[in-house]
Amino acid sequence: MDVSRHYNKHRSRNDTSSEMIGIRNFHNFVKSILISETCKSTDPHVRYLDMCCGNGGDISKLVHNHITQYFGMDIANVAVERALQRLADQSYVTGDVISFNAFSSTAGAMLENMKKFDIVSCQFAIHYAFSDERTARTFIQNVAFALRVGGSFILTVPDSEFLMKSRKLLGKKFGDQHYSVKFESLDEFTDFGTAYEFTFKGAVEQLREYVVKHEVLEKICNDCGMRLVESKNFSEYTQYKDSTLWNRMGAKYNEVSRIYRTYHFQMDEYFSDE
Repeated sequence: MDVSRHYNKHRSRNDTSSEMIGIRNFHNFVKSILISETCKSTDPHVRYLDMCCGNGGDISKLVHNHITQYFGMDIANVAVERALQRLADQSYVTGDVISFNAFSSTAGAMLENMKKFDIVSCQFAIHYAFSDERTARTFIQNVAFALRVGGSFILTVPDSEFLMKSRKLLGKKFGDQHYSVKFESLDEFTDFGTAYEFTFKGAVEQLREYVVKHEVLEKICNDCGMRLVESKNFSEYTQYKDSTLWNRMGAKYNEVSRIYRTYHFQMDEYFSDE
């Protein structure tokens, strides 16, 4: 299924099981902690760019971290309308959301000429750029164009190590009642273009995604002047399970969440005229 068409669909949560709601809340909890921890090491952290923002679900997480300027972009135009409405529904954060392909060179030209951002975020989307090297490098260069020196790039992505180990043990197709992964072959992961069909109940339905190898992602970010600050598998965020935020968000950890990983990079110098 086409990615933009998929994310333009309104997916009702009314029939979602309590277990899946808890898992989804855990993933939102992880993103909340990632944003909060990034803000602590990124000063100032007023300007926030949400690349592949979808419905703008992370806008509400910014208020608690004193982020006041938001700019979102997504290729799915109907999702952008929902994000605009979320932005309008609160008064603390100001900004705009536009329909734009963040993986394109034209996005880079626009971002290069904008005021630099303190934080650039890409949640559950960068793997679509890894269909080929050109697209992956274009997108990460776009991030670099947007970031100021000392600014942070944060992202969440399927964990290539988890995918590799699971495929080795279980074969081309694996999963459980919550998710399924189907690879086209048992060939070694290539740096770009290793495809699989992914379903995550209530969120992603039979979408074609691409493996993002840790060392490849880090290399391209390094080439664009960004250094890795920290990376964690989602399972490592259970260290916060006794926190007030965990309880308030109704987070429930399930082993299925090990399929995801977070990254935090920091811009050193590349593509900046500051």
